[in-house]
Amino acid sequence: MSNTEYPRLQFPSIPQDELEETLAQIEMKEYCSVAVLEAAEGVAYPVSFITPRRAGQMLEHAFCYIEAGLIVVPETTLAAMQQAAKLAWEEGFFNNLRPVQIPGEKALP
Repeated sequence: MSNTEYPRLQFPSIPQDELEETLAQIEMKEYCSVAVLEAAEGVAYPVSFITPRRAGQMLEHAFCYIEAGLIVVPETTLAAMQQAAKLAWEEGFFNNLRPVQIPGEKALP
């Protein structure tokens, strides 16, 4: 039995040795599209994060901005993204969404 606490924010497409640098870039760009919320072992939901300022910049060049799993946060720090993802989980945001397979994990039933 695993003692891993769920849900947890993961970045499966980012090599571990590049994670710190990538998180710094995410914070600077105020946008993250490489995260998943792992709800249980192998069960995850893609999530993206954006700040209100960055969303405003995107809307300057488009009529609208649509992205599944998008969460608006005051800042794209790891702590803020983790807190927002946990809150979304607790509020039932993912209840009607289909999970995805995390790379390297067993296939979902």
